[in-house]
Amino acid sequence: MPDKGSVSLDSIAVPSLIDAIFYSMPDGIAVFGPTGENTVYANQAFCKIFGYECEMISETYRNISILPHHIMGEIRERYPFLDTQQTDETPRYYETTRRDGSPLEVRVTETMFESEGTPLRLITAVDVTEQRRLECSKKSAERIIRHDLRDYIASLANAAEIMNALHDDKPASDEMLEYIRATVVQTMDLMASGQQAFLMEEGLYTLTPQPVELHDVVHHVVRMLEPMAYSAGVAIETDLPSLDETAVLNGERSLIARAVANLLRNALEAESSGARVLIRGEIGEHDITIEVRNPTAVAPAVRERFFEKYVSGRNSGAGLGTYIAKLIMELHGGSIAMHTSEDDGTTVALTFPME
Repeated sequence: MPDKGSVSLDSIAVPSLIDAIFYSMPDGIAVFGPTGENTVYANQAFCKIFGYECEMISETYRNISILPHHIMGEIRERYPFLDTQQTDETPRYYETTRRDGSPLEVRVTETMFESEGTPLRLITAVDVTEQRRLECSKKSAERIIRHDLRDYIASLANAAEIMNALHDDKPASDEMLEYIRATVVQTMDLMASGQQAFLMEEGLYTLTPQPVELHDVVHHVVRMLEPMAYSAGVAIETDLPSLDETAVLNGERSLIARAVANLLRNALEAESSGARVLIRGEIGEHDITIEVRNPTAVAPAVRERFFEKYVSGRNSGAGLGTYIAKLIMELHGGSIAMHTSEDDGTTVALTFPME
């Protein structure tokens, strides 16, 4: 004997059960007739995918409640691909917009069947907009990692050349070898940071702040990129009189180093042999600023979009260096700014708040 609180299946009307299952499905489901004039049956999810709020009407047909005809008529008019009969059940992807104009990417699958001799099309629609966006973000994060890896790999290659030139100077060779070992470790750490880049782009990264001495970070970055500068014939100068042991902020050292390194590398790549690049620091009342200056101005076509992703003034540039630096500064509650002119060259400044 069933419990007093239980419900017997025999007490549930089959039409009601079918309606409940049909309309509660998370995927959009619709049944189309063989021509555009045929009545369409669809569940709520089907309408919501395309941005419609639909109410059922009381009429029933073969145990399935139907949606208002004007709603389904508008959906079919706005999305003609729904009436394009497919030759197989392979999912198709369509980029379109919802009723309110927001972007939509939908996966549509079609199955043909017959009901009492009438051919019908069962269409399943799934909103994959967020899934595709996340896939693009992951690919972008991978490009960011490849971009930063280029710094380390180039440094290793240049360091090897310098070490070869110093074969008669054992102390200098030993020092360079230690630098190479350290860079290899940093490269391996960077290769493991793909998830970190993805989370930063998504705004989901949780900062783990620790006291960071900016003086130490800047000297580390300069040392890392000195082989690159040496190979290009460009000198790196530092002006850090105020960045002593008191120039400490809370942040993630590796991320701050990446931001500084991206700016310094961009400045080095913009110059030809004989040029000088300056990196300087200054402590204000409430903040600390790191500036990277080089004598070449940014191309006018790039200036307004300097911090956008994939924007570069060089044909060989990936357009990610300043974009990554901007993400890192936003994560630390700081700011990044660029000033450029033909007379003064280019200055990019990172400003960190002091707590």
